[in-house]
Amino acid sequence: MDAITAQDILMEDLQGEHREYANIIGIEALLKLCDEFGGLAIYVPSAKKIKKPALYRLIQKEYAEGGISKKELAKKYNISTSTINRIINRQKQG
Repeated sequence: MDAITAQDILMEDLQGEHREYANIIGIEALLKLCDEFGGLAIYVPSAKKIKKPALYRLIQKEYAEGGISKKELAKKYNISTSTINRIINRQKQG
């Protein structure tokens, strides 16, 4: 099977979910996932969970640099001012 590469595999060779995954990430990336995690049940987090640390870092950075209020940050990132306060207070504590 090692003689078969991503270039040899066509979308019509894939079944159901495998085809869906390949449509999203490509056949080569799908094969890499299969090589690494094949046969295992893996958890795929929501995009929101992946983006959250970056969002918090950006909010902390923008607030620390000044020039933008907590209210403006809340509006910019579409989150509550109490969440902004929690994010900023976390930075001060940690």
